[in-house]
This record gives sequence, structure tokens and C-alpha cells, in this order.
Amino acid sequence: MAHLTPLSHFKILKFTGPDAESYLQGQITNDTAQLQQDNAQLACQCDAKGKVLSTFYLIRQKEALLLIGLAESLALSEAAFKKFAVFSKLEIEDVSEQLHLYGLGKEAFSQLSTEFADLQLPESAFAKSQTSEAELFKLPGNSERFILVSSKSLENVEISDNIEAWQCAGIQAGITHLAEHASAEYIPQMLNLQALNAISFTKGCYMGQETVARAKYLGKNKRAGFILSGKLAVPAQVDDNIEMQLGENWRRAGTIASIVNSGQTGETWIFAVLPNDLEADAVLRLKSMPDSRLNIHPLPYSIE
Repeated sequence: MAHLTPLSHFKILKFTGPDAESYLQGQITNDTAQLQQDNAQLACQCDAKGKVLSTFYLIRQKEALLLIGLAESLALSEAAFKKFAVFSKLEIEDVSEQLHLYGLGKEAFSQLSTEFADLQLPESAFAKSQTSEAELFKLPGNSERFILVSSKSLENVEISDNIEAWQCAGIQAGITHLAEHASAEYIPQMLNLQALNAISFTKGCYMGQETVARAKYLGKNKRAGFILSGKLAVPAQVDDNIEMQLGENWRRAGTIASIVNSGQTGETWIFAVLPNDLEADAVLRLKSMPDSRLNIHPLPYSIE
């Protein structure tokens, strides 16, 4: 990615106040005590049943905590956060209009030197660098992607509006930000969040923690996230079902957590939740398109 891509489909929530960190510690899956100024985290918020409302990145910005995630599902989390925060000393503010959010590849980093002379390129997944005007953190995966949070708009760099390429790269990295229809449908392990260091199993209680712990220690979870792609005659719908061929018959195999229909390449990329014992040579299709076929891609991490 040679250009910076405005992440206008993302939302930023800012948590401030004396109870902000302890409140989030009891609400999200990751351990806020491990969050420093030089790192970021991936985390999610669950409902009381342990189902994921949204996934998001978490960073420190001076005395505040910022949550960065897909707007349509993070809005549902925002409502839940505010509902349970009435007895805590904190403020929750949507600062999406105040801060500027960009996605970029390693090759685009050189463009930032004119805007942020002291900003360093983070070298490892979830490492973060910062200046007085910007935060930059590296995402996991093999595509060398970064997210920039800036207090100023970037007017002297090359901007691209190819958000589809950014979203496709996210699915190819095995990371899903839930579409609104998929909120409260899956436990974290169904989205492979344990493989992305997005779940702490040692920090203590948080919303939905009992369900998440049972899935880990009692082997209750039988589903996982898979990366699929296909050339489709028409764009796929987010609420479609995925079917698997069994002999001459087809049976429902799973659902779509997030999807990108790329108009540029004509290829659709899907993060799907399917049986975790799915064979690599399984034949899959979309229910609404009987002639479609979906390719299964290796995950860039282990979910064992």
C-alpha cells in the first residue's frame, strides 16, 4: 500500500477519567494493565452471554484510552459501555470527527516525514510509536500494515480512497471487524481472537468471561474463523449462508462475519465462521449462489 487510506468506516471512542482503565478492565477481553504508551492491543467487548459485540484496537493517548473499530458494530458497544458506566467516574466520547485515522503500508511511511519528523516505524506487531500529534501502531500479519491516529489532517501526502484494498488485506490477515448483523453472534474464539493475543485468560472477571473461559478449558467451542475468497457473478450479501458439499448434497456449514466485494479485482473476500475441523479441501459455496465456489486460504497464525 503506497498511499495512505482514510479509515472513514472506523469509529474512535475516547475514555477519560479516574475510573476509565478499571472500568474497561471489567468490560473487555484484553488486559488493560499490559497496555503501555509503546504498544497497542486488539480486544473485544462481549455481552453477558460471552458473544462478541465488536472488536477494536486499544491504545493509550496521554491520559486517555482510545478504542478504534468498525463504526457499525462499535456503535453497539458504545451504547453498552455507556449503559454500564453510569456508576463510574469516566467520560466516553466519540472523537471520530476530532481525530484523523489512516491505514498505510510500510512503503507509504516515508511520506509522513514531512508531517511528523520524529515519528518512528514500529517493527513488531502491536508496537506503537508516537509524537505530540500522532500515534502509529503496527497490525499483525504479513502485509506490513499500520494505523495512524493524527490530531491533524494530512494535506501534503498522497491519499488514496481505496478502502476495499485495506479491508481485503484485513481479512487476508485473519482479522475480522464484525458487520452489524454479526454482532452478538459469536464467542471470541470463533473469531480466532485467542490467536491474535486479544484475550487475557489471567486478568480476572469481565463481561462474558465465564463463557470465554469454558470454551478454552472445557473444549466447548467447535467453530473457528476461516479466510475464503471467490470470483462471484454478483456481489455477495453479508447475511448469506455458506454451504458445504457432502456427496451429492449440500448442507449449511456456517455464516459470514465480515465480507468485502472488491469492484477492482472482481474477487470477494470473506471471514467466515465454520466448523473448526473443516478439511482444507472442503467444497464450499454461498447458499444464494448455487454455482459459486469459495477457496479456503491458510490462516497466517495457529489456532491450536
